[in-house]
Amino acid sequence: MTLAARRGPAVAGSTCTCSTMMAQFLLEVVRRRGGQPDALVAAAGLSASTLGDVDARIPLSSLIALWELAAQQIGD
Repeated sequence: MTLAARRGPAVAGSTCTCSTMMAQFLLEVVRRRGGQPDALVAAAGLSASTLGDVDARIPLSSLIALWELAAQQIGD
């Protein structure tokens, strides 16, 4: 079961978001572990320009996808 499937149903009509800083942290870890952060960003449907904006927010579902892809890519 994927992490996204375990989080349960979303509240109708709401979209949970999080700071791009959370994604930037994860991508730095991936970079340090020898992964390819740019490939993860594209696979998660995010853009480098959005993630470069420290005041921007992204859908929580995109961050969860990024975590799952990172775990697959770096084997952790």
